[in-house]
Amino acid sequence: MYNFDQEPERRHLVDESGLNTFLSKLYGLMALAVLVSAVSSYLTMTVFAKQMLNLMNHHPWAMWFLLLLPIALTLIINFNATRSPGMSFVLLMLTAIVYGVTFAFIAGAYTGEDIASAFIASASVFIVMAILGTVTKRDLSRIGSYASAALIGLIVAMLINLFLKNLTIDYIFSFIAVIIFTILTAWDCLLYTS
Repeated sequence: MYNFDQEPERRHLVDESGLNTFLSKLYGLMALAVLVSAVSSYLTMTVFAKQMLNLMNHHPWAMWFLLLLPIALTLIINFNATRSPGMSFVLLMLTAIVYGVTFAFIAGAYTGEDIASAFIASASVFIVMAILGTVTKRDLSRIGSYASAALIGLIVAMLINLFLKNLTIDYIFSFIAVIIFTILTAWDCLLYTS
């Protein structure tokens, strides 16, 4: 009787220092992207305010372009990340600039306190879920796939609500989106640490 397996099991070794370096670089890049968004938003609201308002008044489709461009850039970054990290970095910074310009228009409708509290709440949730996703020993792979499916459903429902224009549903979708993205943040952190 032959008791030896022809393909020996691979041993998985985790290099803690390499993982910590990777996570530090990842969070550093995200912090840089947020800073670039903040600067581009500030410049849009102050230095280039008149030009941006003229653009939006004369070309109403420009806002749709600004809203859809980051989605296209994110898809390109995901496809291109392992092939060309340098190009992915450039696309990340371009995405951050576009988000900053878009957020400048959104910020014009709210007070400084509202915006500051939204940023503090978002950063707090991100930090807590990133830590939870990094240190948890639970298998979150199933919950991540469910959250991804829920995100697709939420996007479809939000597109339908663009035509219905129901503010209550928008409010409810905001809570659902926070829950979905919180789960996806923890899931992403777990994927990168395993």
